Amino acid sequence: MFAQSELQLIDKQTFQWKTESIQKPKHDEVLVQTLASSISIGAELSAYFGAVNVYPIQTGYENVAEVVQIGNEVNTVQPGDRVVAFYGHKNIEICKENQVILLPDHVNERAALLAILSCDAAKGVRKLAPRREDRVVISGMGVIGLWAVYYLKQFYGVRNVDVIEPNAARMQLAKTFGAKEHVDEGSHKLDGYYDYGLECSASNRAFGQLQRLMCTNGSICLLSDGNSDPFELTDDYFRKELTLFRSSDGWNYREHFEWFFQQVSDTPYVYELFEQTIEQSELIECFH
Repeated sequence: MFAQSELQLIDKQTFQWKTESIQKPKHDEVLVQTLASSISIGAELSAYFGAVNVYPIQTGYENVAEVVQIGNEVNTVQPGDRVVAFYGHKNIEICKENQVILLPDHVNERAALLAILSCDAAKGVRKLAPRREDRVVISGMGVIGLWAVYYLKQFYGVRNVDVIEPNAARMQLAKTFGAKEHVDEGSHKLDGYYDYGLECSASNRAFGQLQRLMCTNGSICLLSDGNSDPFELTDDYFRKELTLFRSSDGWNYREHFEWFFQQVSDTPYVYELFEQTIEQSELIECFH
């Protein structure tokens, strides 16, 4: 048996490490040991400050891990391989073979962690499938918004990607990722100008502005999760006959990773997304 430690949010602003024993992997399972995981500031902090109603809840999202043991029918990975998985803040975990993705030797752990959220943003962009000459505007330059800019520029080659972002530091990073112009929140001069919009701010006010900015028959994709604001459809939505999409999680992690790991070596600025690196023992303190 193996001792697993899992970080749980057991109440508002209260974390606890839960330890339990887990068995060796079954025939189609893989035992992995965590090498790195990431903290989602937006989603995890909102839960930490009371945005959930039921406790305890699991924390964390994506992981890079090393394979420790495999079941007797596992063929795609071997002990010692590095993999990408999704199980949150745990030191070890048992995963099904089809739930881990082999990480190429040349890809570092930070790039692997970034690949997952970039795939989630890519799914929303793919629902819009813009052409190079289309005009796109994105609200919110958090991690998902920045990855939406990245995919629009690197995969679709869209020339005109503008953003709504009041924070100057985030706006500067958006331009590093390829955004063209900043759209003022209170401005009306670009109303009806854009073909597509992506909502990544979790703000109903920004969602209303996106509807105003869309041209007739334009489309908006909602990529923001954990909204504290209820989203409302405005007169622009009905008058312009807009189309609304919803997107969550990734479109095809394995296929996306192949593309992303080729791209990331040419775009080292993506590592600016990491604001801080900590040890597991510092995880709880990081939220305070």
